[in-house]
Amino acid sequence: MKRTATTLALLLFPLAALGGDVLPAPAGAGTIVFKEKLSVSGCGSFKDVGILTFTTNGDSTWQADLLGGELSGTMQPADSKGRKWQLVFDAQSLDDYLDSIEDAATDLCWALVTIDVFEFKKFEVKFDKDFSKIKLKLKSGGTGTSIVGDGKGKHSLKGKGTFAENL
Repeated sequence: MKRTATTLALLLFPLAALGGDVLPAPAGAGTIVFKEKLSVSGCGSFKDVGILTFTTNGDSTWQADLLGGELSGTMQPADSKGRKWQLVFDAQSLDDYLDSIEDAATDLCWALVTIDVFEFKKFEVKFDKDFSKIKLKLKSGGTGTSIVGDGKGKHSLKGKGTFAENL
């Protein structure tokens, strides 16, 4: 069975819901210290901490550089103040993210895990009112299969840090 991913940000937070005006995306970069957790039913869980560099380009695109590589995508305004943004992975980054979750689940289960269905419950970035601080939240979950059976998994990443706008 081929895995599928549902990006709820695209369905739940359309630009039209914000009144029609497209807000300018911030441009800048910041360093985020994060906590990460993955739990897989029947196999266990792990927790980790890390640091990533988060960059916004002013054109509604973003990149996150972390130890495992770079992820990127687009961002859509999620409030009328331009401080909360829903994030969406580009196609390659989504594949890389799902591969990393499968690899981590495989390590936890001691058996090859394949993700069947996957969804993002929350994937957002928030800035404070002067755009000097940033918070990142990612919550996702899904179902997968392995030789030990079917199971459910949850992944979360939550962090905060400093941000500097390109002026």
